[in-house]
This record gives sequence, C-alpha cells and structure tokens, in this order.
Amino acid sequence: DFFEPVEGKTPTFKRTITVQSKEAPAGLWYRAAVGKRIEEKNGEFVVDNGLRLRIHGARIRGAELLVPVELKDGSRTIVVAYSW
Repeated sequence: DFFEPVEGKTPTFKRTITVQSKEAPAGLWYRAAVGKRIEEKNGEFVVDNGLRLRIHGARIRGAELLVPVELKDGSRTIVVAYSW
C-alpha cells in the first residue's frame, strides 16, 4: 500500500494497494469509500459532491463504493486516484 502525488490542475494522489494470498476468501471486497451519496459521473465516482475517485471495477452498493478482490495467481493490485 503506497501513495504518490499526481501533478495536474486539481489536487490528486494515487494509491496502489496489492493484496496477496495463497487462497482468497470468498466474497472479499475492498471498500474504497463510504458516503451519504455516491454517484458515477464521467468515469469517476463522486462522494457527497466532493471527493472524486477513479477506480477500475468499482461498484456502488448503497452508501459504499466497493471493489471485488479477485486474486489471479495469488495477487490483486487495486489503483485508486483521489481528487477533490
């Protein structure tokens, strides 16, 4: 798990998370965000009209933004870009 700044017009950083295991537990999810309102706009997920996340494979479930953690060859890397 590490963070790095991303240069651009808006404040942004990228988080890279790697999960490794010999056997993945069934139903494993990464909770990327929680908010009163999460919506998808222009390829980003917007949380409570503020924080924006770009994350491949995420799904909105109620008040949560979730990413399934399906391991291939014992690992999975999730990359999230946060902007505000």
